[in-house]
Amino acid sequence: MKQFDANFTRISRLLSGTVDPHFARGPKDEWITSVHDQINGVRAGMKMLTMLRPPPEAEPDEGRRKPRPSRP
Repeated sequence: MKQFDANFTRISRLLSGTVDPHFARGPKDEWITSVHDQINGVRAGMKMLTMLRPPPEAEPDEGRRKPRPSRP
């Protein structure tokens, strides 16, 4: 989950750095308003996914099985 959290942060920053400035310049433009709304929906969905945690039995542990040796 840490990797997903990191990716969420990167994507959110990318969107904030590209879409938000365009929206600030022309908030009455129908196209940028639609894009901004869609991006905010994506952000909200990703944020919800970062809040989910796997059940304890699904988390990897120290005693993981080692891979089988390949057969000759």
